Amino acid sequence: MYVVKSAHVTRITGLMVALSRGMALRSACFDGSLASQCFSKGFQAQNTRALEQGQSVLVYASIADYTGRQDRYWYDFIEGFLQILQRGDERLARFDVWGYGFAGWDKKLSPAANILNRLECCPDLIAIGVRIRDQSEPKFEQEHLVPAKCQGQTQLMQFGSDCHHGHEACLSMLVGDKSVRNSSIVALRHPMQAFEVLYPPPSNKLVTHIPFCVNVEPPAVSLSKSMRAITYNVSQRSGIVLFGNTAATHYPLRNRMKVIIEAGLLPDARVNPHPGYRAPKSMARNMTRPCGYDPELPSLEPVRVMQMELINSMGAARICVFDSMTRLKMIRKFQHSWQMGCVPAANVPHDMPPDFHRAMIPLNLGWSTQKLVATLQAAVRDTTSLQQMVKYGQFLALREYSCRQQALRTLQVSQFRAATPVKNGGFWFPQAFQISCGSIYPAMRHEVPLAWCKSD
Repeated sequence: MYVVKSAHVTRITGLMVALSRGMALRSACFDGSLASQCFSKGFQAQNTRALEQGQSVLVYASIADYTGRQDRYWYDFIEGFLQILQRGDERLARFDVWGYGFAGWDKKLSPAANILNRLECCPDLIAIGVRIRDQSEPKFEQEHLVPAKCQGQTQLMQFGSDCHHGHEACLSMLVGDKSVRNSSIVALRHPMQAFEVLYPPPSNKLVTHIPFCVNVEPPAVSLSKSMRAITYNVSQRSGIVLFGNTAATHYPLRNRMKVIIEAGLLPDARVNPHPGYRAPKSMARNMTRPCGYDPELPSLEPVRVMQMELINSMGAARICVFDSMTRLKMIRKFQHSWQMGCVPAANVPHDMPPDFHRAMIPLNLGWSTQKLVATLQAAVRDTTSLQQMVKYGQFLALREYSCRQQALRTLQVSQFRAATPVKNGGFWFPQAFQISCGSIYPAMRHEVPLAWCKSD
């Protein structure tokens, strides 16, 4: 396994990899011969106190998702745990990333048996999120992930999906017949969903909010170099760029802005083509299956190309236009914009902390075309105000939405759940948010307002 210090990484073989060289960390399983012991194929802290008191965490990741997902939020989140180990934080002892399709997974065994064979001990936490699935991958609403010998010791944390398809569909995915079997924690990217779908809380689950996150630098070396090349001087950047899917059913403000831009009504603006939600089919399927986590895998090159395009596009624009969807939620483009020095212009999401309102340009779907155009034209020319927004947004985003911060929050939630009776349920929300009284799924014809919002 890797033994991780705050200044460098030491493998059991004695090879030292200086972080200052810009080399990405990868699982110890790539080293070949390993001692048979707990988490020997992943990462381990060198801090003795951490090994005694810290948690052991497995993040489940299927190979189809690892090599095919365009939005890398799950893998940026993984980097947050590695940063905790690098800093010698006592709250994390061992860490691994592995799942269906990786080298060493035996299709003849159950998922729980595979996990126990991999780890050779019971983890404190198994985290699993929504993923691109191979058709042959086990359906975890039917299969156990937690080994029988680990029941009562291991928490199972399911990260919920975005839930665009109505109340009943979301309920099914989070706690019903399509959810991960026997999860003890349900983590939501947007806290409003708890009251829209999971109120009152299920008696045997802790419902929490773990928002999207970003890293100061991406783990892959090529992407880190691109990030370092970005200028955060607004005067050296130019233009307004529209990002994301522009389907009117879910993204009405983006759709409207696309029409405005393509009609030539906003000369300083352009539309950035949406890359889709999966990396293009490539040589990835013909590559040797990796044994664990490695952000520099050759099979991830198509994904890195897509990430590079986003960095270059956001990193050159003054204003990044998108919206918070019909759901008024804080999508990850907000964090990306602040990370890359581009001021977001969108409608204000319900789960955005009030402090962040100062770091964006608020837009409203109900405004006239003239007002939308005038607002953006005035904003793109006011470099003094934009520079203040960039500085403030970066400060807040890296304080509140760094992946290390969200990984620490995950450990905190896991520890809290382990200390409460199994049958108890509840909510864990670290920040304030709003909930809507209108239909929360406008694209669904039969949705109705939330129960406590109905007038007498």
